[in-house]
Amino acid sequence: MSRSNVTDRLSHDLGNLNADYHKAECGDGIYMKLEHCKTGESFRSLDFCGGAAVACLGNGGENASAEYVRVADAAAAQMKKLAYVSHTSYRSDVNFDLSELLVRNANRYLVLDEETHQWQYKDIEADESSKLSHAIILNSGKLFSSFCVEHLVNSLKVPRPLRRRSRQFGSTGEHKESRTKKRSYHEKAHTMATDANGMRIGLWQSSNQYYPHGDKIENETEEEYVDRLLRNLKMQIKLHGADTIAAIWIEPVSGAGLGCQPAGPGYLKEIKTLCRNNDIILVYDEVMCGMGRMGSMHAWHYDQAQLCAQLEGDSDASDKTHHLGRQGQCLQSLAPDIQMMGKCLGAGIMPAAGLIVNRRVADGLAPKFIHSFTYQAHPTVCAAALSAQREIQILLEAGKIQNLAKCLEREIEEKLYPLGNVADIRGRGLFWGIELRHDDGGAWAHDVSMELVAFGEDDHFIQEDACIRFYGSGWRLRKHGEPERKGDHIMLSPAFTFTESDIIEGVSRLANVVQRYFGESAYISRHRAKDAKGAFVP
Repeated sequence: MSRSNVTDRLSHDLGNLNADYHKAECGDGIYMKLEHCKTGESFRSLDFCGGAAVACLGNGGENASAEYVRVADAAAAQMKKLAYVSHTSYRSDVNFDLSELLVRNANRYLVLDEETHQWQYKDIEADESSKLSHAIILNSGKLFSSFCVEHLVNSLKVPRPLRRRSRQFGSTGEHKESRTKKRSYHEKAHTMATDANGMRIGLWQSSNQYYPHGDKIENETEEEYVDRLLRNLKMQIKLHGADTIAAIWIEPVSGAGLGCQPAGPGYLKEIKTLCRNNDIILVYDEVMCGMGRMGSMHAWHYDQAQLCAQLEGDSDASDKTHHLGRQGQCLQSLAPDIQMMGKCLGAGIMPAAGLIVNRRVADGLAPKFIHSFTYQAHPTVCAAALSAQREIQILLEAGKIQNLAKCLEREIEEKLYPLGNVADIRGRGLFWGIELRHDDGGAWAHDVSMELVAFGEDDHFIQEDACIRFYGSGWRLRKHGEPERKGDHIMLSPAFTFTESDIIEGVSRLANVVQRYFGESAYISRHRAKDAKGAFVP
C-alpha cells in the first residue's frame, strides 16, 4: 500500500471504526512486525504485554518459540481431524483430556525444594466436596465466562432464597437492588443480578477493590488496611443479609481495573472463611492473572503456598483459630467454588476461556443441568489449550517462569522506581502495573497511559528500532467522601518465552519511553493538564 493511501483508508470493522492503528503484518517471536498507520513504514515492536496478557508463548512468525509452534501444530492437526462438533450431541477426547488436566493442576501447587532446588508438586488438602472437580471450556475471556458464571450461580443459589422469601413475603417477594463492589477486569462486561418471579437476589461482585497505595489511611499498615476492608465487608453482609448475596467475586490479583494489585496478606483466607461461614459462593476471576502468569499455575496458589507454610510452621497445632472455617474445621484450602480462566489458557493461539468448579457446585447442578453455547468445548480450541497448558506446565516445573519473574521485579526496581513520574509499582510474577503521576505529584485525568502506549510505538523510535508495546488503562476511585479521583497506569505482562536478556532490554526501553514522554515531550503533559479542566488532581 502506498503511503498516500494509509491514512485515507476507511475502516469497515464495526468493532473498531478507528483506522489509525498500526497494521500487524506478522509475529516475530516476542516481537510484532508492524506497518505504521501514518507513514506505511515497516518496523518491529517488542511486545511486552501480549495484548491484554494473552500471547504468553509469543507471537509466531519465523522466530516463533518452540512452545508456540507445538501449540499451533496441535491446533492444526485437530482442525484437519475434526474442527468442530456440537457439545450437545457428542463428546470429544480432547475436551475430556483438557478438563482432566485443568482439574488436576488446580488441586496441587508447586513449591521449591530447598535441598534439591527443584520445583515439586504438593497436593492441596481439602474435603472432597471442596476440591475442584469439573471444567467447562468456552471461547471468550470476558462476556461468555461472565455469563456462564452468572448462569451457574443462579442455578445454585436462586431457588433456595426464592422459596424462603416466598414463604415470608407471599407471592410478591421482595425486590432487592444488586450490590456491586467495582474495579474488576470483568466489571466492564457484566453487572449481574438475578430477577425471578419479581424478586431480585443480589449477586455481590466483590472484585478486589484492594488499592493500598491510594486507599490506606495515613500511618495505616497493610495488615490494618486488610482488617478494615474485611470489617466493612462483614458489616455489609450483616446489613443486607447473607441470604440475599449469591456470591463474592474477587480477582486474586487485579487486572486492568487497578493495575496488577495483589490481594493483601491473609485477604483470600479471610474471604474464603467468610464465604464458608455464610454459605456464599466464592468466585475467583483469574482470566487475566492466572494460568502461569504469577509463576504458579493459578494466582491463588501463591496464597495457598503461604497458608500451608504458615500452618506447617505453627508450633502449637491447637492455636489455629485464625484459620478456622465453618463448624470449627481448620481451613486448609483457599480454592474457590468457581474459578474463571482465559487468556493464557489458549495462549492467544485459539480463543480459549472457561471455568473450573468444585464438586459441591457440580453436585448442586446435577443431574439435569445442561449448559451449552454453540462453540462450547470446540475441539480445535481444546486441542490448542491442552497443548498450551502442557507447555506452561513444563515451563513452571523447570522454574523458567519463576526465574523470569525475579528478573523482571529486579529490573523494574532498579530502572523504574527512581523515575519521578512513577507513583507506584505493584504486581507479582510476570504481571506488573506502573501507576503514573505528573511532575508536581498529581494524578492524570485518564488517557495519559494510552498516550504513553502510542508514544512507545511512535515515529521517533522507529529509526532506533527501540519500539515497545505495553498495556495502558485508567481507573477512577472515590475515597472517604472525597471527589472522584482519576488516574492511569501501564501494565507489563511479557510472554513466558522471554529470556532474561529480553526482560532487561524491555524494561530499559520502557524506562526510555517514560523519560522521553515526560521529559522531551513535556508539552504533551502541559497540554493534557490544561485540557483536564479541573479533573486533574494536584
